[in-house]
Amino acid sequence: MRRILLTLIFIGLACIQAQSQGLFDEVSLRDRGSLSPEQQATLRSRQELIIAEASKLPANEWVGSYGATDSPTAGVRLDWAPANGFLIWWNTCSHGWRDRVNFGSVNFRDGVLRVTPELGADGNKVYPLSSDLIGVKWGQQHYLIPRDQLIAFCYAVRNVRRSYEIYEFFLKESDRDKRRFGLPAVPPAYKKYLVGPPIQATLIEVKPQLQTWSHQFMLNAGRTAGVVPGMKFFLVSPGNVYMLVEVLSVNDARSEAFAITLGARNHSDREVKPQVGWKLTSRAPRDAGDYYPG
Repeated sequence: MRRILLTLIFIGLACIQAQSQGLFDEVSLRDRGSLSPEQQATLRSRQELIIAEASKLPANEWVGSYGATDSPTAGVRLDWAPANGFLIWWNTCSHGWRDRVNFGSVNFRDGVLRVTPELGADGNKVYPLSSDLIGVKWGQQHYLIPRDQLIAFCYAVRNVRRSYEIYEFFLKESDRDKRRFGLPAVPPAYKKYLVGPPIQATLIEVKPQLQTWSHQFMLNAGRTAGVVPGMKFFLVSPGNVYMLVEVLSVNDARSEAFAITLGARNHSDREVKPQVGWKLTSRAPRDAGDYYPG
């Protein structure tokens, strides 16, 4: 019976793959916005095949569905199983409904999920996925972390009791209510990022403001100090302003970042703009949860 079921699953995937070749071309993926009803239906069929296969593999603790949250209005789901590969689907309702997707084959070995996307990385509806996702177990929870985000994950772990950074990483859906304890089992080369003093930075340049809500700037801490794209900083001084910052890019000595949220602590309506000389830290303050939008 199991062999028959797997055969039917493989046949179903072959039909979906043939259908996908026409539906997910460069033209249809070029513009921002939502996927077509036909594209959505094809993806849901593929998702169902992956979930059905995963349900037959209870001995593999890493197979299954994972989720992450970018913001209160944006989230992403990753489903994978050995034969049917992976499907990743991100969407948001902010500034109009938008979808970003990718799918392809997988190879899981020695705790590393290697994905081979069929859609590459180009297109506003394409979700660019790292080729390697590292399996990290933290207590009873299972995470899949893109290799280039492992350092940012370690910083999120250090702030886990104070901020929401940890929810930006793929956690197995069935583990959300399970316990995490001790330190996560990251690869040995990354363990140093789980301990040690926080990174301090100073705002040294304010970029021209392209939109009224957009604030980008430069910090005087970069790769040498341990800064990586995606990590968060929190304003320390001045004390009458709150600001949550995400790093966009880094070089050895500096990093470019933007303000996720910014405002006066007394909740007044006065306009607040970043200023050269402001001090930031990678250590989340006790009220960091109040910094996040929504």
